[in-house]
Amino acid sequence: MVNAFRWMIFVIGLAVVIGSIMVTSATLAEDHLILSIESPFSGEVVYSKMITVSGTAAAMGGDYIDCVTVNGFPAGRDTWSADILLQEGPNRITVVATTDIGNTATETITVSYKAQPYGIALYVDPTAKTVYVNDTATYILVVNKSGNINTLDLAVKGIGSLDKNSVTLDDDQVSLSITSTTIGSYVTTVTATSQDDHISAYVSVSTRVVTPDSAEIVQIDSNGSAIFRSEVIKNVIPKIQFFRGYFGYVAVNILLNSTAL
Repeated sequence: MVNAFRWMIFVIGLAVVIGSIMVTSATLAEDHLILSIESPFSGEVVYSKMITVSGTAAAMGGDYIDCVTVNGFPAGRDTWSADILLQEGPNRITVVATTDIGNTATETITVSYKAQPYGIALYVDPTAKTVYVNDTATYILVVNKSGNINTLDLAVKGIGSLDKNSVTLDDDQVSLSITSTTIGSYVTTVTATSQDDHISAYVSVSTRVVTPDSAEIVQIDSNGSAIFRSEVIKNVIPKIQFFRGYFGYVAVNILLNSTAL
């Protein structure tokens, strides 16, 4: 009887120890992954449709951060950030950090976007151009501000430069110049921000840079529109068919007339 009681005490004690180890391991796994959202803060009301969500993530115990996502979009690793488009009203933003061994940490905040009766707008037409290497694509942006907004600060994300860094007049025009020494497709975003009212607007343009000997491109017109070889062929073939049909008709008539004679 005494031995049975001792075995019971041993089994209970062993179960308590194993349970403590499991709980401690889970706590350590969670503690070994730290995720922090530094901007914006939960509950914040913003007046810009696009915001940047940023923060830090850290893994302890020899692990490392494999990826951080914001609403499912990759945002980086240790120091991360992502631009998120908001809908009017409350927006739920979920950030997930994952380590190399699969441990995860999740943080969720809610940010509300409030559209203003006054605001900022950026317009550009066209929104895409094609230029040769070392040539310059120039876009004319029209900046419109309404209400009590005063000075707007302008910033460029991507390649390109502006002829001015701020706008004070309504419907002011700004020139954006883009030049590249290498071929490729480049997206440039211009943002106009009112520091006093904490609102902003942005517009993006796409510039394709090619070499003069690009096989598909025959010509680039003054508006930065590329004329492709396939388009030329498509336009020429109907004309060839027309002339071929016309001269065939003339030849048949000549033959018939000569036969009749």
